[in-house]
Amino acid sequence: MKEIDSFNLILAGIALLTQLIIGQANAQDANSLEPVAAPIPPGLETVEFYSPAVDRRMKFDIVLPEGYYLGDARYPVLYLLHGYMQNYTVWGRNLAAAFYARELDDLIVVLPDAGNSWFINYASSTQGANEQLGRLHCQ
Repeated sequence: MKEIDSFNLILAGIALLTQLIIGQANAQDANSLEPVAAPIPPGLETVEFYSPAVDRRMKFDIVLPEGYYLGDARYPVLYLLHGYMQNYTVWGRNLAAAFYARELDDLIVVLPDAGNSWFINYASSTQGANEQLGRLHCQ
């Protein structure tokens, strides 16, 4: 019985090794790969505006329910704030928030940008920037 188990284990190892070799042979050369832009999910729009609170142009993504512009219905709004070292695109394009919001179809999702900050007002900035991000997102 022990010989059969050892034999089966060896066969499984050979099969795995064969699959790895075949997979390596069929893998594309990394130099030949071309990046492809991810499609924008349905209902996702990017809005750009000038903000006096931070004295620069800002962007945010927004997900609107299907048919939003055709009526005057009111919807609840969910604000999803990105993490440090991310931006406004992470929730809607990378983490599928736009897809799920559109599936619910009765919710507006706003995905604001705060750059590399924690959505707070800085007392001062080493670059002299007017970083009033808390005020920007609360007004």
